[in-house]
Amino acid sequence: MEKRAILAFTLSIVIIIVFNQYFFPKDQKGVEQEPAKQAAVTEQQPLKEGAARRTGPETALEKAEITQKPLEQKDPTNLLSEDKEAKEITIQSELLKIVLTSKGGRIKGVFMDKYRDKAGKTFNLVTQGPYGELPLYLSFEDPNLTRLANNAVYTASAGDLTLNKSNPTGRVVLEHKTPQGISIVKTLQFYYDQYRVDVEIKTKGIQRYEIYWGPGLGTSKEKEDQYSYDGAVAYINEKREGYAPKKITDKIVRNGDIKWVALQNKYFFSALIPKTPVSFAVFNKDKAGNVSIGLEPNNFKTGGNNHFTLYIGPKEDKRMESYGVGLEKIIDYGWFSFLSIPLLVALRYINGIIGNYGFAIIIITVLIKLVFYPLTEKSYTSMQAMQKVQPKMKELQNIYKNDKQRLNKEVMNLYKQHKVNPAGGCLPMLIQLPIFIALYEVLLYSLDVRQTDFIFWITDLSAKDPYYVLPILMGASMYIQQKMTPSAGDPRFAQAMNFMPIVFTFLFINFPVGLVIYWLINNVLTIAQQYLIKRRAAKREAKA
Repeated sequence: MEKRAILAFTLSIVIIIVFNQYFFPKDQKGVEQEPAKQAAVTEQQPLKEGAARRTGPETALEKAEITQKPLEQKDPTNLLSEDKEAKEITIQSELLKIVLTSKGGRIKGVFMDKYRDKAGKTFNLVTQGPYGELPLYLSFEDPNLTRLANNAVYTASAGDLTLNKSNPTGRVVLEHKTPQGISIVKTLQFYYDQYRVDVEIKTKGIQRYEIYWGPGLGTSKEKEDQYSYDGAVAYINEKREGYAPKKITDKIVRNGDIKWVALQNKYFFSALIPKTPVSFAVFNKDKAGNVSIGLEPNNFKTGGNNHFTLYIGPKEDKRMESYGVGLEKIIDYGWFSFLSIPLLVALRYINGIIGNYGFAIIIITVLIKLVFYPLTEKSYTSMQAMQKVQPKMKELQNIYKNDKQRLNKEVMNLYKQHKVNPAGGCLPMLIQLPIFIALYEVLLYSLDVRQTDFIFWITDLSAKDPYYVLPILMGASMYIQQKMTPSAGDPRFAQAMNFMPIVFTFLFINFPVGLVIYWLINNVLTIAQQYLIKRRAAKREAKA
């Protein structure tokens, strides 16, 4: 019975970890709806999908015949090498380096100075789509207008800007006018100490459009950052909605009280936050599988003057909370987030004292074990009691092997006689399970442990152990813990349990080392607890 409880507990952890890790990434959590149910039924219907999304080579503007082909994928830093009339504008702040292109008035590059890859190099949070799409591209029902808006060369009001405390803000106005009376003006406001760009779009001769961030979101390409892939998220009607790329098979349209739409990966995200009314939030995917997020404004009464805030940067919860639109809800710590947040606060507090997140993980694990020590003792004592009655249970099974009803009655009498609770070993462990999973979620997805040192060869708690030392020690500790656990005498379950240390070792071998430290220390403390509990039990029996 107790071996079954341990096996069930262990398998529960494995299933939750594997399910969260490989089958239920963070961008899928929240509300997932079938694409067919997404189109909102309102008086104003969303823009139709079709050639309007294409932004290939410019032809004769509005009346051009569509003959475009996908552009070749290029290095984003050389994207404009063949556009002699277009120019780049670089805005350098204390947090970001943003590169604009006058071709389409779009964003070509976003580089963070604080967050770099393991080699210390910056990486681009912007990716280029198969048709040359870049963030802040516009889409219309008329494909020729789409082509015009995203391929024409805009005039720029300013050149390169450097922002700092003495020059805290900067503005770039990008404008394009046609002889037919169509004009598009994009005004971008930058800040020296924020991951924020305020965007104003004013149009003339155009009634409706969608503004997009995409396609996709750049990443550092570090292996440890790939546990969760890019995904779309929105906050609509005070509810978080997630859309995994594989679920977006056609254009998805949502309406309601739209606070923001975003693309996220493990540590970073981009979000469009409307400041003027919008009709719809839209999600789309190109042929390369990259997702774009967008908004359709509905404020055209003042010449199509619409305002948005673009956030592009790290998942820093305090900074996100400052926007007051629930932007911090993009971080989803899973089912037990109500426990994850206090644990994260505790980790930050301990780290603030000792200055090492690795030791903070160890301390928080010790504290958790101390809190649950009474339950652990009760569980272990129950297992020992169950072990003692096993011979008598086997006798009853042989006597009443053909009478299940009588067998169950006699077994319950046996439990009552020896004051054994068959659930005593299982329930205390199940009570601890939410704590384990909550801390697991924090260590896996918290930006705090990214690229933070521990000791010796462990230079990044968010990366795997390069020499696999800790995963092997973790597996060994699990094996020792298993051998110290009272056996119920069932050889089938004993054989199944023998494989668990091997399964966990291979499961954890590529996990962030912060998780491995937590699990290793937890196992070591459990071994120590079992030793003490067993010793105390032996002393009580000797006195008796």
